[in-house]
Amino acid sequence: RTMIELLGKPAVTFHDELAKALLVWAKEPGPAAEVALGVLRRSVASGDRVSEHVVDLVIRGKSDAAVPILNQLWVKNPAMWENYCARFGPAIIPGLLSQLESENVILRRSAIRLLGTVGTQEVLPELEKLSGDQDSEVRVLTERAIAKIKER
Repeated sequence: RTMIELLGKPAVTFHDELAKALLVWAKEPGPAAEVALGVLRRSVASGDRVSEHVVDLVIRGKSDAAVPILNQLWVKNPAMWENYCARFGPAIIPGLLSQLESENVILRRSAIRLLGTVGTQEVLPELEKLSGDQDSEVRVLTERAIAKIKER
């Protein structure tokens, strides 16, 4: 409980270490994840470095309130945050679908890979629209994503 309280204090400079310890020691992620979400929001708003352990803790909490901030991180740096988003699960699907037509090809490809991981049957029509994309890698990723979803 003391670690959770410390994590929530903006003046504390060792959020990463606290989050790492809470990932190991917290019996239920709920309260720690809620506090971590506040830390994550403050970090993003102030432009500070985002702690991967804080994000891990937020993801363990599986709060829908975390989806917009995770989506924001992913859009800014898909390579860094793609695996984290995949672990969050299907709640991120709307944010992924909104990027399928992005001019940022890295973001589009990441969205397709993520949909292959967390997508449901409902996303298949959106993916199928990309089957004839001019980017050959997008076509291959789309084919794989569709196959993965159909296998589930």
